[in-house]
Amino acid sequence: MAELEHETVDVQEESCVIDLSASNTEAATDQFATAPTTYMSPVDHFFLLLERPGRQNTVLTLLWLDGELAMPTLVAQLALLCRQQPKFRQVAVDGDFWRTAQWVDVDAHRKLANPEAPIWHVKEQVEERYLEDIGDCDPEARDERERSALEKCVGEFSSQLLGRELPLWRVYVVRGISGRTVLGLYAHHCMADGIGFGLAVMSAMSPDGSAVEGYMRQMTRSKPKPQPAMKEHSLPDSSLPPAKQIHDDDDSQVSASSKPNLAAGAETAIHVDSAEGGTPSQQCPSTPASRKGLMSAVHFVGRMFSSLAAFLHAIWLTIVCLVEISLFRKHSFQSQHALPSRRQTSWSRAITLQQIKQVRTAYPGTTLNDVMIACIERAFSAYMDARAPSTNDPTRPSDVHAPDNAVLPPRRRDRKLDIMIPVATRRMGDMRFENLITFAYLLLPTTSEPRTTAEILGTVRAQTRKLKRSLVPYLIHFVLRSICSIAPGLVSKSLIMWYVKKCHAIATNVPGPAAPLFFGTDETQRHRVLDYIIYPPIANDGALALGIISYNGRVHFTAMADAADGFSDMARFLADHFNVAFDRMLADAQQVLAERTLIAD
Repeated sequence: MAELEHETVDVQEESCVIDLSASNTEAATDQFATAPTTYMSPVDHFFLLLERPGRQNTVLTLLWLDGELAMPTLVAQLALLCRQQPKFRQVAVDGDFWRTAQWVDVDAHRKLANPEAPIWHVKEQVEERYLEDIGDCDPEARDERERSALEKCVGEFSSQLLGRELPLWRVYVVRGISGRTVLGLYAHHCMADGIGFGLAVMSAMSPDGSAVEGYMRQMTRSKPKPQPAMKEHSLPDSSLPPAKQIHDDDDSQVSASSKPNLAAGAETAIHVDSAEGGTPSQQCPSTPASRKGLMSAVHFVGRMFSSLAAFLHAIWLTIVCLVEISLFRKHSFQSQHALPSRRQTSWSRAITLQQIKQVRTAYPGTTLNDVMIACIERAFSAYMDARAPSTNDPTRPSDVHAPDNAVLPPRRRDRKLDIMIPVATRRMGDMRFENLITFAYLLLPTTSEPRTTAEILGTVRAQTRKLKRSLVPYLIHFVLRSICSIAPGLVSKSLIMWYVKKCHAIATNVPGPAAPLFFGTDETQRHRVLDYIIYPPIANDGALALGIISYNGRVHFTAMADAADGFSDMARFLADHFNVAFDRMLADAQQVLAERTLIAD
């Protein structure tokens, strides 16, 4: 699905509401003009290339809507989406050695095989599901039963394969939840990345562009303003490295041009026109021109050497990262059986951006992503501890509440957690509905030994800093685009899978709107979007799909795993212990802030 900027943690205090109501009455019909045939981009083709029998690279978006969603409302919104984004009414046709796969209109493709084939309708992509009866019980028990039933339902429909004879997406409407409707958009990753899907949906539900405009203003506010003293020496925008999908400081996407380049990063604002001991307004007119020229030359040479040192350091980090990931071998949670036919899904309790801000204030230099990744590492370590052999019975896990007897022996416990992170190459204002990402690897030490919050965040911060300075994501992007522009058949699927199988999880962070959204039309019925979560694809057997998304001042963590016979509680355990880890960080942060206040007083 994904997916390392300036503070936007207070955006939830704004009173504005983004109106996503679609007033276009033509959206109610699903008769479409023939979509033009186009070739897939190299990254889109990459996700289609990595398919294996029984496993597709799919992403999932879940929306909790207030009230009961009527089918006409849903069909109207989906029809408008298909009009605005042709891929929603196209099928993927495989390419060959010299060309990437193609997007072909679904009706045109059908009539090639059967001239009498019926016309495709949006309703073919929609399926309704009903939760089992929860029964009468107290509110707390009902919430837990609803969550369990919904997790099971989501796991079932996210296990289904998308047919290639239809557009590569489906929508599931889940009913039976008290006062709410859950809407699931299940799509192939070859269509677009997480931000692309988010922009497309917002654009479809707001034909006048107000939703996307508000979202773009939110993202622009998160960009640090360029310093005038640095601007003169900055490289062109095209030379700047792209932004990360797992972000530096907050839940906002930042454009590629806002990331500092290596040359500009080493510069300092020195006023070479000032006389020694004076101020800019008290310059000495008698300063020899030769002295000015000498000072300028010294400063220029100094900047050149600083830039060269920074570039060589980035090259060194790139080599180190490539060697580390090449030598790393994954042992934990390796699949020892055939591919499972089911998936398990779960999500965490909501965390507010104000709570995250407290942690970041207590531990200066910590970003939102550092906090989230630290919670993931702690949850993962807790799960490996829970699945360690019991001291009383080595054939059973130490967690007496485990639903199965799967055990993780010490020899198979990995000492590092390998996370694959999507890195965005999408510039600010780029609304293309495609994959504009590359990838990076993050290796985190994981241990069962007790550590303080400061130690955990310090370790994560050091590793993410190394990842940000590495050129690995840009190297992957350059190589993939270069090969696919010549002959896509030269892309080595076996080499790519060798690296993909090393990771324990794919983790993506997609920034959502800061203001509440509404789904529906003025002519039918509008529903407030209560919650909004995403899942990236599962990369390989035994791996996890982890998502982090912010919406309306709150952050959710999601987990998806293969529902194998063993480790059948992994997704729920990680989601619950993500909250446990964050609650501990928050308590430690509040204690640190209280001690600072006492010292200041």
